[in-house]
Amino acid sequence: MKFNETFIYPMMVQFEDVDAGGVVHHPNYIKFYERARSACLNETNYSYLKMMEDQFVCVVAEMYMSYRKPLKIFEKIYVLSKSVSVIKGNLKVVHAITSKIPSESLLKDPLLSFEKIPDLIHYGELRLVCVDLNLMKPTNIPHQLKEALNIPEVLDKELMSETIRIRK
Repeated sequence: MKFNETFIYPMMVQFEDVDAGGVVHHPNYIKFYERARSACLNETNYSYLKMMEDQFVCVVAEMYMSYRKPLKIFEKIYVLSKSVSVIKGNLKVVHAITSKIPSESLLKDPLLSFEKIPDLIHYGELRLVCVDLNLMKPTNIPHQLKEALNIPEVLDKELMSETIRIRK
């Protein structure tokens, strides 16, 4: 997940993901987002394991979720992830789950809101906070993560002024 670029993680809903009614149990959408973020970090060659070796982690501090339609067992889906803003030790990531990969032109649109993607099944916003594992306190985003995600040293004014808070 390079900064402000969409990462696409294909997956299939498994038996373990559904409830007795055969639809995805609501907390599992969060797991799908976590799987996508982990896969994305692995592709940047800076995994969660490497973060822990460097004595920090990113934890979810806030989230907003919007369910659009149910997912059923063995459905093939795509989890889209995009880091959209950074302030100090906070990273805002938006996610979408869809049944089809959106067109490349749509994905490259800098003004694209994941909420407007066709075939949207689920939408989520997360505010991640970097935590120093030695102090167990929030810290600024370390340079290793900035390099892995291609986060610019100086963000343009629009990105800097965008709120990192999640809607209520």
